Amino acid sequence: MAIRDFAQGLTEGYSNLVFLKSNFLISKCGEMLRSYEKIARGLGVDCAFICHSGSGILYTYVLAGKNLRLKIESLVKLIGELTSEAVRNGGNLLVESCPPAIKKRIDVWGQPRGDYRIMRRLKEQMDPAGILNPGRFVGGI
Repeated sequence: MAIRDFAQGLTEGYSNLVFLKSNFLISKCGEMLRSYEKIARGLGVDCAFICHSGSGILYTYVLAGKNLRLKIESLVKLIGELTSEAVRNGGNLLVESCPPAIKKRIDVWGQPRGDYRIMRRLKEQMDPAGILNPGRFVGGI
């Protein structure tokens, strides 16, 4: 199976997958991969990783498996810790896909950054009534 088919292969073999995409300084690739592995192991969560060292992108595939209700706390904590680690290393984390029970408890866009205020003002000018996809963008915009 090719790298491009990796996620599809996981989707077929595991239920309740969580797909995460992190970015960070390119020089931190090895450090980030080690940190992410350590965090996941510490929380007892199985993950698969693909790191693009030339771009500073790390894909994390969280293998939640069955009995999601019993694992939600660990998965929410994992996403929070991985996000913090990415931010500490000059980046952020996006949740590309996850079960609704997790999505309700996290910010899928990662940690708001300095440009959040600009995005909020643009949204207010373009959609003053707040009717276009309310709460679905960065920081609940």
